[in-house]
Amino acid sequence: QLKGGYDAELLGRVQRAIDTIAEKKSAYNKLVDRNQLHDGRFQVYLPFRAPFAERATIGVSDLVLRVLEGYFDGRGFGIDHVSVLTSSSPSGNQSLHPDVPYFKGLTVSVHTALVDV
Repeated sequence: QLKGGYDAELLGRVQRAIDTIAEKKSAYNKLVDRNQLHDGRFQVYLPFRAPFAERATIGVSDLVLRVLEGYFDGRGFGIDHVSVLTSSSPSGNQSLHPDVPYFKGLTVSVHTALVDV
């Protein structure tokens, strides 16, 4: 957990942009995934366009970037996708698990809470 890794005002703008996507039902339905998750969870893939095309907007603050650069040890990296996961109450607890097959040094998942959990 990184305290101070994100700007709360920026996260508010991100939430409003996500809400705007959700208002456009046909576009939203193409981005929502209710199949890969369980226990009342679903995800929405964010399109790589404004405002989600900016590093800070998708959760890669300067602090997170330094952590990722350190993890990949100068080999460089790319972002495969960005999604917003929603867990409706009362969703069951989820144990800590990798989101992708574990290949040390090759993959990593970064999670950012948009609301205080």
